[in-house]
Amino acid sequence: SAAASSTAAASSSTSSAVNCVDLSGNWLATGDQAGVARVWLLGSGRLVRLLDCGSGDPSASASPLVSLQLARECVVAASRAGVLHLWCVKSGVRVHSLRPLAPAAAVGGEALLDFRLSRGCGLALGASGRVTVLQWARGDG
Repeated sequence: SAAASSTAAASSSTSSAVNCVDLSGNWLATGDQAGVARVWLLGSGRLVRLLDCGSGDPSASASPLVSLQLARECVVAASRAGVLHLWCVKSGVRVHSLRPLAPAAAVGGEALLDFRLSRGCGLALGASGRVTVLQWARGDG
C-alpha cells in the first residue's frame, strides 16, 4: 500500500532514530535524534525536503527534535535544546528560529519537551512543566 511504501522509505533513509512525526494532507514529517526533519510525500514515499535544524545555529546542533508540526506549507520543528525552527517546505528555507525558554545549559534553563501550534499561537512545554504561550508572528512570549 501507499502507506507501507512511505513507511519503508522513511525507515530506510533515516540515519538516526525518529523521535516525532506529524501528518497533514499528503505530507508526512519526521524528526530525529540528530536534529534533522524530513518531509515525505505520502503515496510515493518520496523525500521532499531534508531540513537540518542544527545548521547555522551552533547551540542547536545535534539536539534531538522533540516535536514537529506541519501547518499549511510550513513545518515547525522544536529541538530539545529549546529552539523552534519555522521552515518553508516548498523552498527549504528556514524562515525563523526562536528560543522561547532559557537554554537548558543556562542557570535556571530547561529542556523543551513539546511544542504545539493552536489557535494562532504556540505552546511550548518545558521540562519543569512550565508552559510558555507564544505569538509566533511577533516572536515573543
